[in-house]
Amino acid sequence: MTVMPAEVRAAFDAAPHDARDGMARLRALIIDVGRDAGVGPITEALRWGEPAYLTPKGSTLRVGVPKSGGRFALFAHCRTTLIADFRDMTGGRFRTEGNRAVLFDHADEVDATALAPPHQTRAHLASEGADMTKLELKKTDKTYYGARADGWARVTIAPIPYLAIAGVGAPESTPYGEAVGALYPLAYGIKFVSKAAGRDFTVPPLSTQWWADDPTAFTQNRRAEWRWQAMIRMPDWVDDDAFAAARAKAKTVPGLDDVRFSMVDEGDSFQTLHIGPYSAEGPKLADLHDRIMPEAHVTFAGPHHEIYLSDPRRVAPEKLRTIIRQPVRPL
Repeated sequence: MTVMPAEVRAAFDAAPHDARDGMARLRALIIDVGRDAGVGPITEALRWGEPAYLTPKGSTLRVGVPKSGGRFALFAHCRTTLIADFRDMTGGRFRTEGNRAVLFDHADEVDATALAPPHQTRAHLASEGADMTKLELKKTDKTYYGARADGWARVTIAPIPYLAIAGVGAPESTPYGEAVGALYPLAYGIKFVSKAAGRDFTVPPLSTQWWADDPTAFTQNRRAEWRWQAMIRMPDWVDDDAFAAARAKAKTVPGLDDVRFSMVDEGDSFQTLHIGPYSAEGPKLADLHDRIMPEAHVTFAGPHHEIYLSDPRRVAPEKLRTIIRQPVRPL
């Protein structure tokens, strides 16, 4: 597709001047990625008065001017996961409007490498809507994700593969933020390669193991001394070869070379569901350390582990849901 239909040209011409260049760049990116993805012929037409790009398989995309929040936008159907997947894959570096749009202020923001690693976008376009069962680990692994808020439960966690990256510093520090940003391109790279091969899965929530050389660093809030390992769980079928293939194709971001693929064996553990701000976890942890563990005649067997079921960018602190897990061993 090289010639723009007259009605689409008229829509571009009617757009505000400061949106037109960015919309044109989005159009070019959609055409280039769609051509490489092999999604079939792309039809350019108007939908709801905006330039739209339709394929025989895959989701329709539109470019236009949002009512608020930006000068121009890339729109997708709100019932697809395109925007949510994009938001996670890029580590939240771009503004989005729910599952409906990616918002832009300047044409220079439309960069093919920054917006999405090409191989991941192609895989998503080519396989969106394919007939396959998607593995939802949050729904199928009740032991791992089934913690309750009314107390600590003792569970056995089997060895699990993770993408992992370790560091030191507060959770709001730049190193931790860059670590999280390095995990998602690899997680989604593995997802899209796996999906193209017929085994799709929803990327699980971020989790982090926390510890300190001196435990008083936590009780005295010396956050610069906190050590962590940020992780994203992978399905059991993911192996070293899949990790290596995703790493070879992933866009270079800070910390990418430090991400490892490893098994974490927590085994015998206590876990609970915390609802509320992270800063309010103290009483539950005190109950675990001072009552639950002594009564069970166990001690610590690994780092404190938090699984973040909620996105703090979109959920109020008092509604955040976090699984807290502590591996233990007999005294």
